[in-house]
Amino acid sequence: MIRSKMARDFDLLDCSYYHDALKRLDNAPLGGGTTSWATRLLDGGIPADEVSFVFTILNPDPRERWTAEEIIRSGFLDALREPD
Repeated sequence: MIRSKMARDFDLLDCSYYHDALKRLDNAPLGGGTTSWATRLLDGGIPADEVSFVFTILNPDPRERWTAEEIIRSGFLDALREPD
């Protein structure tokens, strides 16, 4: 059940990397009827650039997910650093 909910929440049906793994789930069909976590964050008032950043670093396809180096180079986390 948890895998099924994660597959829905992260829209893994549209991610070719996981197609074979999703075929093996024994739970109910995964399609439609849910709102993605990114949409829920946007609807909750989280700024779009912040949602986009989190969406990028949590990309379920490891071939497209940012590396730690790419995250650091993006500069997005610089605002979180304490002043020197």
